[in-house]
Amino acid sequence: MSDSAAQTYPRFGLVIWHGLPLAAYGKLLAGNGCRVSWNRWDRAFAFGLSGTLNSALNLVDRWAFGQRVENLQLDHAPIFIIGHWRTGTTLLHELLTCDGRFGFASTYQCMAPGHFLVSQRFLAPLTRFLLPRRRPMDNMPVDWNRPQEDEFGLCNLGLPSPYLEWMFPRTSPSYAPYLDLAELSDAERRRWKAGMLLLVKRIAYSNPRPLVLKSPPHTARIQTLLELFPRARFIHLVRDPQVMIPSTVHMWKRMTEAMGLQRGCREKVMDRVFDNFSRMYRSFEQQRGLIPKNQLVELRFEDLTCDMLSQVQRIYHCLSLGDFERVRPSIERFRQEVADYQSNVYQLSAELRARVATTCRSYTQRYGYSTPNDGKPT
Repeated sequence: MSDSAAQTYPRFGLVIWHGLPLAAYGKLLAGNGCRVSWNRWDRAFAFGLSGTLNSALNLVDRWAFGQRVENLQLDHAPIFIIGHWRTGTTLLHELLTCDGRFGFASTYQCMAPGHFLVSQRFLAPLTRFLLPRRRPMDNMPVDWNRPQEDEFGLCNLGLPSPYLEWMFPRTSPSYAPYLDLAELSDAERRRWKAGMLLLVKRIAYSNPRPLVLKSPPHTARIQTLLELFPRARFIHLVRDPQVMIPSTVHMWKRMTEAMGLQRGCREKVMDRVFDNFSRMYRSFEQQRGLIPKNQLVELRFEDLTCDMLSQVQRIYHCLSLGDFERVRPSIERFRQEVADYQSNVYQLSAELRARVATTCRSYTQRYGYSTPNDGKPT
């Protein structure tokens, strides 16, 4: 593990996989032949202990709240923030949740999706000191009550996800089919949909406001999400691929270093990032026409960071989210808090620049970015 990753994620701190139930963790461990790096066995053992606790608390939660959650009628369809990794989805998630009229999946809820209804009140305060202070890929703050990516909640309900490749980067099978769900069997797809619906219902039960959910993999799942939530609204973020792709490679490496049970196999990371990009946007472009026009708004990361207030106001107008003026002061305060944030800067090799230009050509053209050779400013 690199020094910076180690500082971000303390050796005995919590990572998202501490939320796995024992059966799901055991299946992952066995599926990878228990091939844990020698200096990660302490973490592997800790995942087993936390998995035992999670499984016990899941049973208690199901006994106490299972029927009530199952019978819950969702009054509001979710608002999904989608877009490739490193396009500003986290920034926008935190911006929109400045509006107290919206709910969201919190970090604790995604860590403990099966038992947060019974455990959050007592377990979250007891374990807060074990959280890392910052995310490993971008130094954004971490706290139990901050908005979190619901894909982690799906993982900790036992559903497969491309993110599970971070745990066993050398031996893990590809979970790419779970990015777009297209190659799943009918039974696998039904299971995924049931898990997604359960997660949304559990969050809505604890917070009965319109939910703003954020997960880059959802970009490739439009049809399935509309089958579950026909009135769902979508905010699609895009970014210059010459920045987005190397930033995603950096993220993938850092998450593997910080959260894995094996020393990372870095030579595969770039291929995985390009494969995920191609799969994600092939699916999105095929399915975007299923979204009614008044349920989709698109914006560029560069425009969001340049003029945050007007871009968020445009989202409110296009998706009929209510009176923007009520939340303008909160958005302005948040904008001032992040005004000094500096994005990472990447130097691309000629080979990587050419690969980005080739692989992302249609994306670049559709969303108005320039290629390295067309002479236009990026």
